[in-house]
Amino acid sequence: MKLLLDADLLRYELGYSCEIKEGPPMSTHEAALKVHSKMNTLVDMSKCDTFEVFIGGESHKNFRYTVYPEYKGGRVAPKPHHFRTIGEVLKDDYQAWTVVGAEVDDVISILGRSEEEVVVGSRDKDLRQVPGWHFDWGFNTKKHLYFTTPLGELKLVDGKIVGSGKCFFYAQILMGDRVDNYFGIPKLGPVAAYKILSGLTTEQQLWEATYWAYARHYGAEKGLEELIRNARMA
Repeated sequence: MKLLLDADLLRYELGYSCEIKEGPPMSTHEAALKVHSKMNTLVDMSKCDTFEVFIGGESHKNFRYTVYPEYKGGRVAPKPHHFRTIGEVLKDDYQAWTVVGAEVDDVISILGRSEEEVVVGSRDKDLRQVPGWHFDWGFNTKKHLYFTTPLGELKLVDGKIVGSGKCFFYAQILMGDRVDNYFGIPKLGPVAAYKILSGLTTEQQLWEATYWAYARHYGAEKGLEELIRNARMA
């Protein structure tokens, strides 16, 4: 099996772990050692034989800004001191691919659907839409390795939607994603989205339920336009 590793969040995780509360950050050499240690751990945890690593390029070149200029709302996460260093180590020592014009999860999503015998390695919730094996190294993750079906599932946990596959994709279209600053149907939250999609068993049913929710709010033509735009964001 080959691990398709989304290393964007990894640059932040490792970068901040290199910073010391009082005093200068770790040296470049120490940061590189952290990368090597983490990569060995992740590949071992994923139980994969080979891997490919992906990191993001310049965020302003993301195609989503041409679809919706307010995407992410100008949000720029502060970068740790060794953010660039970690990226260079991943490129030099692990032949990491730099993604330009899209996001890392877009590329991994395509490869995860088109290649056989792969494991999607990420902590990004959006990649749960991809069917197949997944690897999540988060501390609070009950199962680091899990399998997602094409249709997936939806759960309502403490008023929030947790899901996978097409079910989660259409839930994102209905609700939007406030972290990325795109919005679905106004005033439609997780509970309403869950009620609309819960119990549906085919993508056709998911599409029709989502379309009619948009059409009821916006009208048929405007509703379809808004639905397609948000689908491109999700």
